[in-house]
Amino acid sequence: MSEKIPSSHTLTRMFKWAAKRAFRCYPELYDKDVSDHICSNVLAEFVRADNLYWIKDDKGCSLEEIPDMFIEGDVLYHANSLEKELAVQEHIGNFSLFMSGFFPNVSWILKNRSRAKSRMKDNLYMQLYLTLHPCEKGLDYYIIQGKKAYEKSSKIYKGLNDIKASLLKKLSQHFEAYACLMQTIQDYLLSPSLNLG
Repeated sequence: MSEKIPSSHTLTRMFKWAAKRAFRCYPELYDKDVSDHICSNVLAEFVRADNLYWIKDDKGCSLEEIPDMFIEGDVLYHANSLEKELAVQEHIGNFSLFMSGFFPNVSWILKNRSRAKSRMKDNLYMQLYLTLHPCEKGLDYYIIQGKKAYEKSSKIYKGLNDIKASLLKKLSQHFEAYACLMQTIQDYLLSPSLNLG
């Protein structure tokens, strides 16, 4: 994984500014730990596109699809340590929150990717999900995966780091609301003069 941008960087300060304003629109969601996590572990992390796909298979190829990430990050399959499983599960939660918050029309993105083979498993799972739940949007696939990943990592952290476990559980339980918050953050980042609340 590449280095994160430092907390003193202009972009980090801009993320904090946008998050502060977005939380004013959703005061019931405000939590300092959640705000710090979104700014540092999601936005600042994914400024560098290579951080979106830092998980690699045993051949060194970047994994771009959630099912592959889950397998690589599960100690029952490929993960060689609990630390790797925690890192991968949390990454999947962060990745899903980022995708559902910044790219809410993910079904369009999946259909219009430049590389034809890219995201085939995600697209297949999403299509299967939509067949079983036709009234729901493609975005729900990322919401379900993010909630599941945050919940799993929360359970693993319980007893090891209860503060982190509590944060991840909160992100899992209120994932949809935090995805909406992320969309509001994006609105502020794209139009800093916007005053939503």
